[in-house]
Amino acid sequence: MQRYFFHLHQSGERLKDDEGQLLHDADEAWEAARATARALMAGDPERTPEWLASRFEVTDREGAVLLEFPFLEAVEVSGEPN
Repeated sequence: MQRYFFHLHQSGERLKDDEGQLLHDADEAWEAARATARALMAGDPERTPEWLASRFEVTDREGAVLLEFPFLEAVEVSGEPN
């Protein structure tokens, strides 16, 4: 298992993740980023425009960027258009 760090980029600021999470691979890191983005947006719907412009930068222990996850990718659209 490898430690992945999820740094939040929002409103021109970078909030550093100093703890990280132990995960099996980059696919599991992508899933964790999506789940966290969804939880953050659901917990604070008043800030939806800010959340939609946010992203996670996922790095390894050395700081190499492994993936970037825009919160917009976490949005699911349901139902038929009118």
